[in-house]
Amino acid sequence: MNKLFVEPRHIRSGVGRVLLAHAVAEARQRGAERLTILADPNAPGFYERNGAVRIAEAPSDAVPGRLLPLYGLRLIPRRAVVTSGLTWAADPKRLSANRSRSGRSMSLRIRSG
Repeated sequence: MNKLFVEPRHIRSGVGRVLLAHAVAEARQRGAERLTILADPNAPGFYERNGAVRIAEAPSDAVPGRLLPLYGLRLIPRRAVVTSGLTWAADPKRLSANRSRSGRSMSLRIRSG
């Protein structure tokens, strides 16, 4: 998945949580063990509340010279996992994502705002 945004007027409405839950479910279904998220610099609280851990900074693909927070979200292979009050048990129809060469992780880029 690449370049996923939440409209500013919908931030803090639960839309981002639903989108992330669908991405997590799809990644699990495809056998991924973790997601890597290049995040908007204004969204660290969102990702941390949803179980992601900041692992580094990475260059923005939109703004030259800008570094963005890079998060990792470990996907524990269970039917449902509760992280920070959010249950990752959605069953999405279709989401696209980039699979790593090993096939054990997927890359997800979500930006809000």
